[in-house]
Amino acid sequence: MAVSWETLRSLGFVILPIILPRVPAVIRWLRTNLSSLSRSAPQIRPVPKPTQWALSLLFLSALVAFISTLPFFAPENIFILARSRPQNTTTGVLFARLAALRPLTPTDEKLRLIFEDVATGGKSSSSSPKGWQARILYATYGPGPLIDCTLASPNDKDALWWFFLYALPTLLGPHVIHLIVLGIATSSALLVSHSPQQPNGVASVSPAQKRLRLVALALAASLGVFELYYTAWSSGASITEQTKPTFVGYTFWTMRLARGLSIAVIDAFLGWCIWLQASGRAFQSPPGPPSPEVALNTHLMAMNNLLARLRALSVLRNGVMRSDGLRSTSDIYWQKEEEVMREVLEDPEVVDAIRASLAADGGAAGQLLDIAKVEQEAQTFVNHFISTSPQAVLS
Repeated sequence: MAVSWETLRSLGFVILPIILPRVPAVIRWLRTNLSSLSRSAPQIRPVPKPTQWALSLLFLSALVAFISTLPFFAPENIFILARSRPQNTTTGVLFARLAALRPLTPTDEKLRLIFEDVATGGKSSSSSPKGWQARILYATYGPGPLIDCTLASPNDKDALWWFFLYALPTLLGPHVIHLIVLGIATSSALLVSHSPQQPNGVASVSPAQKRLRLVALALAASLGVFELYYTAWSSGASITEQTKPTFVGYTFWTMRLARGLSIAVIDAFLGWCIWLQASGRAFQSPPGPPSPEVALNTHLMAMNNLLARLRALSVLRNGVMRSDGLRSTSDIYWQKEEEVMREVLEDPEVVDAIRASLAADGGAAGQLLDIAKVEQEAQTFVNHFISTSPQAVLS
C-alpha cells in the first residue's frame, strides 16, 4: 500500500505542531533524569537465577519469531515468483510463467482450478480481472485457507466473512502463544527481585515489575488486535463494488513479516527492561513500608539489645552492692544528689520557669507548683527503682 507525498505532508502539518512544542520539555526531563542517575550510582547486583530463566525464555521466543520471518519458512507467493500483477494477469498467463520457472506442484494445480472456477462462476466487470475475489483471498489469507476452507466458496457473497472465520485460529495462534510466553516469563515464580526490606534476602515481585508485565501483555494483545483489524480491512478494501478494483497488497506475507519482527522487538525490549530492573541498574521502586515480618524482626533485635544491656546493668549493680566501698560511695552520691535537686527545685527562678512552662502548655496562668507533691513522686520513683531487683525487672 503506497503512501503519497501529499498524505505525508498533510500528516506532518497535523502532528508536528503537537510534537515540536514538547521537545524542549522532553530534553529537560532527560537531562534531569540522566544527571540524577549519574549522581546516585545504582547498586549493581547479580541477576537472580529465576530471572535468568525468564530472560532465556524471552530470548528463545524472540529468536523463533525472528527466524519465522525468513522466506524459507513462508509459503511461496506465485504472483511475485512469476512477476505478475494480480490486477491484470490472467490465470493462464500466470501459471504459464510459473511453469516456465519451475514444475507446477499439486498446490499450484489446486490454485489454478480455484482461480478458473471463480473466473467462470463469479461476477466480474469489464475492468476487473476474472477470479479477482479468489486472488484477494489468496493475497489476504495465503494459499492454505483458500485451498482448505470448506465453510464457503470464493464465489459466495459472504466469502470474506467465512474465510476470515476460517483463518482466525491461524491468525490468533502466534499471538496466543506469545501471550503465554510473556505470562510465564513475567510470572511471580520467575520475575523476582531481592529487596532489602525482605528478611534473609527473600525474593519478591516489585511494583515496577508488575507494571512492566501489564505493559508487555498490553503490547502483545494490541499487536494481535491490530493484525486482525488490518487483515479484515485489507480484504474488505480490496473487494468493492467499484468498477476499478483496488489491490491493497499481499497482506498475508506482509503481516507474517511484521508479526515476527514485532514479537521479536517486544521480547527484546521486555528482556532488556527486566535485566535492568533485576540487576539494579534502573526501574528501582522507592522503599515502601516494611513488611510485618521485617518489623517483627526489627523489634525482636531491639528487645534483645535491651535485654543484654539490662543484664549488664544488673551485673554492675550487684557488684556495687556487694562492695562496701562502692556501696558507701553510691549512698553518698544519691544523698548529695537529693540535696542538690532539692535546692534546685526550691530556687525562685526555677519555680517561676516551671510555672511559666506549665502555663504555656495549657495550665492556668496563676497556678502554683506543688513542690511537695513533685518531691513525693520523685522519691517514690527512686525508691521503687532501687528496691526492685534486676530479676523482677527482667521478668
